[in-house]
Amino acid sequence: MADSSAGGVDFFARGALPAPRVGVEEAVWIAGSRFGLDATAHILGSQQDQNFLLRARDGDQPLGVLKLANPAVGVQEIEAQIAAGELLARRLPDVRVATTLSDTTGAPMFDVADTSEGPLVAHVVSYLSGETLLARGYLSPVVIAAFGNLAARVSLALAEFDHPGLERVLQWDLRNGARVVELLLDQIPDGELRERLESATAAAARTLTSLAADALPLQPGHFDLTDENVLTTAPHGIALPDGVIDLGDLSVSWRVAELATTIGSLLHHPGAEPHSLLPAVTAFQRVRQLTSAELDALWPLVVIRGAVLTVSSHQQVALDGDHTHASTGLAHELELFSRATSVPAAVMTNLIRAAVGETVAPTRLPRSAAALVDHAPSRLDLSTRSDLIDDGAWLDRDAAPRLIERELVHSDAVALPHALPQLTRAKPLAQLSQPTVPTVTEVWFKDETELSAPWPGNATRSRAGSSYWRTRS
Repeated sequence: MADSSAGGVDFFARGALPAPRVGVEEAVWIAGSRFGLDATAHILGSQQDQNFLLRARDGDQPLGVLKLANPAVGVQEIEAQIAAGELLARRLPDVRVATTLSDTTGAPMFDVADTSEGPLVAHVVSYLSGETLLARGYLSPVVIAAFGNLAARVSLALAEFDHPGLERVLQWDLRNGARVVELLLDQIPDGELRERLESATAAAARTLTSLAADALPLQPGHFDLTDENVLTTAPHGIALPDGVIDLGDLSVSWRVAELATTIGSLLHHPGAEPHSLLPAVTAFQRVRQLTSAELDALWPLVVIRGAVLTVSSHQQVALDGDHTHASTGLAHELELFSRATSVPAAVMTNLIRAAVGETVAPTRLPRSAAALVDHAPSRLDLSTRSDLIDDGAWLDRDAAPRLIERELVHSDAVALPHALPQLTRAKPLAQLSQPTVPTVTEVWFKDETELSAPWPGNATRSRAGSSYWRTRS
């Protein structure tokens, strides 16, 4: 039943939030009996609540969207969402915001409705024309930058918002991200994917833990400004975001989480890559200056967001069946996670810092670094400037192993240096950037060789037999 107490929803107290299953006929009855609307109802997509598009019976004109909250969500939480929507509409006059409608007496269309699912908090918000950017395909840098600008303006508009309904413990709050992944990891049937989710989340969480406890500012926010909840009327054919819907995740969290949520949602689009989202970061930064600690936290939070969405959608599908909105998003969310982890977080953090004009300190070896072996290995250049891969030789999949083997005839060891591009790793006509710039130095030896530890660290061996040496933290 709907919770009317002062305390908001606590995901961890419940462990799961099955969506209500009110039918279309019952939605029509709620719209008429509670809000005086003579309408038809059409189901819209939703994760843990229910939404219905209401249309006038006599002309098919959209009247609004009936929103039925999850049974765990209380009255105060919806009151906060109503107030926040009105605040955004006032402070962002050039942005269309779905706000709660009023009846003929001027009272908001907001009530607790007795339904077949028990009492549910119901309200009717304005219908915004246009379409979401979810299915818009490729998003240009201009559109991506506009997303970042909108996220920053919404963040700024809500910065001083205060309401008792903000007191909530949500699974979407990225402060809780690692805990959510740990709780729901067993929902993932694929063992390899489970391992990837666990490992990436743990690494991201370590970065966040390394920051000072009060380094990340808190504030109220939308925290779901995604391509599903931002609309466009596509002026001049360009899908610039100009409408905001669904304040269901309104809460207090880290300020930088607003941007992390927004840019993460764009990663599944065709042609989207981690570095292609930098225009959104720079646009956000121009409006809403992020601190150094927030810049460090941004990409780890994108990774955690992808992991949270992946495990949560698997749980929601298990709870509500394949007909749910969650089932249609499984592929997008896995793509988000996969692309977020396709580039090391440390690399993305430096790219982010460089994009906003911050100095990026060069990586240096420890002062105590010693040589691995007595004699320096031969350096193999497979970049675009190398004669070794002229005349299309780089297209040969065996080019690199063949050239390494040839070099070992004359040298005891061969190295492919860190940060020197390897054209042999590229694929012709690829839609995404290829991983051609190594973040490690690879060394091959002609004979069994004794190595000296270059500095205090940890040695690990991959399943493929390669050895790695990392600085001990």
